[in-house]
Amino acid sequence: MIGVGSVAAGGAALMGTGAVEQMDSGDRQVVLATAQDNNAYYELVPSRYSEIDGDGKLAIVLDRLNPSSTSTLDDVYRIRNSRDQSMDVWVTDDTDAITHRRTNDNSSIEESGNSVSVGSGSELTVAVTVDASALNLNSDGSNTSGNFAVHYQE
Repeated sequence: MIGVGSVAAGGAALMGTGAVEQMDSGDRQVVLATAQDNNAYYELVPSRYSEIDGDGKLAIVLDRLNPSSTSTLDDVYRIRNSRDQSMDVWVTDDTDAITHRRTNDNSSIEESGNSVSVGSGSELTVAVTVDASALNLNSDGSNTSGNFAVHYQE
């Protein structure tokens, strides 16, 4: 039995030597188009605490937060699936002070491991939890430096 295993392994190694090292498939065209957040494959729909800014991007607008509080705000924005098939969505951001959550059960939707399946024509209502004490606030109490991205996978 040991001899058979060795021969099979040796045979596999020999078969691997005929691999193609380089290939040119010719010129190909790639066509990409962008759309504003409220008109894409997934639509980012403003709600109680958000708006579409002048660049067509969703902006979360939270004011009057107590600087030493942690607040959870429901229905901040919605992610609508405009495709004809389900997709998994999740959010990434550049701050630990804000967590994006599902409004219906308060579970995190940050990072791909917490993705949520959204059916065709359906939407996900997003809440955010803000730890205001962890924000880098300007002298007037504002903070405009945070960014987030919504990702999807079919």
